[in-house]
Amino acid sequence: MKQKSILLEIFGETPELKVIDFLIGNNIFDYTKTEIANGAGISRPTLYKFWEKLVKSGLLIKTRKINRTQLFKVNTDSIIIKKIMEIEMKIGLKEVERPHGIKPIAIKA
Repeated sequence: MKQKSILLEIFGETPELKVIDFLIGNNIFDYTKTEIANGAGISRPTLYKFWEKLVKSGLLIKTRKINRTQLFKVNTDSIIIKKIMEIEMKIGLKEVERPHGIKPIAIKA
């Protein structure tokens, strides 16, 4: 059984967050709407209820078009997406520290 992401564990499993979570977890790829719905575990009609809101808000971007099919991915330049990814990283590090009592090594650039 797949473990819930930190985002879904904390903020709940709304369809919108499932889509954002799926795309953040696979942010180097672009997908069709059908692939996004399947990857997020929601139906296409549910996806269409809020799709325009995600695109207009800049959270998702169109990457290319193959024939009549458009592909999309999460907009990693969006400040909201950046903050979500940052929060997930910080909470993830806290979770790693807690059960083992081990603090992560700070890497200086």
